[in-house]
Amino acid sequence: TGSMDGTIKSWDLSFLLFASGNTAEAPRPVRTLPGNPSGIACLAIVDDRFLCSGGWDSEVRVWDLDDNMRAKPPFKGHSEFVRAVA
Repeated sequence: TGSMDGTIKSWDLSFLLFASGNTAEAPRPVRTLPGNPSGIACLAIVDDRFLCSGGWDSEVRVWDLDDNMRAKPPFKGHSEFVRAVA
């Protein structure tokens, strides 16, 4: 998930496989990434390897999922916020 606080969170959803009725627990974040400082507008996973975020700062940021979530340099060039990545 992406937020206006500029962070990206991945969540542990494994317990949903066994939840029933009122026994369901709330999901818990397992990792928080610094995203776009001005807020996240969109997210996408590309080729099952890269996590991409578009932000209100007009930048696209990319993390390599196969390289311990190492961040790549931001893509700059848009004059307005990035509302879609694919």
